[in-house]
Amino acid sequence: MTEQIAKLAVSRQISATTAMVTITAGGTDVGASKVLGGCAIDPQHCAGYVDSAVNAAQTLLLPALVGTYNAIHSQAPNAKIGVVGYVHFFNPSSGIPTILTPANQQLVNAGTDKLNAVLAQAAGIAAGEGAKTQYVDAAGKFAGHESNTTDPWVAFDPTNPTADSNFHPNATGYINGYMPAVLSQLKPTQL
Repeated sequence: MTEQIAKLAVSRQISATTAMVTITAGGTDVGASKVLGGCAIDPQHCAGYVDSAVNAAQTLLLPALVGTYNAIHSQAPNAKIGVVGYVHFFNPSSGIPTILTPANQQLVNAGTDKLNAVLAQAAGIAAGEGAKTQYVDAAGKFAGHESNTTDPWVAFDPTNPTADSNFHPNATGYINGYMPAVLSQLKPTQL
C-alpha cells in the first residue's frame, strides 16, 4: 500500500494541501474473496475461513495498516484521514437467497465486525503517533441494504459470482451510505 501512496504523492494527488483522505483497506489483504468463496462451496467449514482471516487481520494486517496511515500522513500532513470500515455484505433475515446460508452470512458479518475493530485499532495507534486518523463506521448506514435485500447498496451479480464489483458498494451505496457516514463523522470544514 505504501507504493500506492508514493505514486499518489509523486503525481501530486496528495500533498500538504490535501484536506481529507479516505481509505478502506484490509479485506483483500486478509483474503475476503477466499472467505466468501470457501463459505459458499464448503459451507460446513465457513467458521474456519472466517477465523483464519480474522487471525491474519489481528496479527499481520494491524501493523501494516498503521504503517499505511502514517505514510499517508507523511505525504498529506494536514489531512484528516478517514479510515472507513467495511459494511455487512449480507442480511441473514432477509429471506432472499444468496451464495451463503443464513448461518454463514452471520459468521461473515461477525468476521467483518472483527476486521473493522482492527481498522479502528490501527487508526487509534496511528493517531497516537501523530497521524490525523479517525475510524468511520459505515455499517449502520447500510443496514437493510445488504447484497441480498430488495434495495441493495452492495453489489452482487448472481450470474457472475466472481465479478470484481461484487461485495462493493454500488453508486447508491456510495451516495447514501459511505458519503453520509464520512461527512457526519469526519465533519470536514471544506471539501
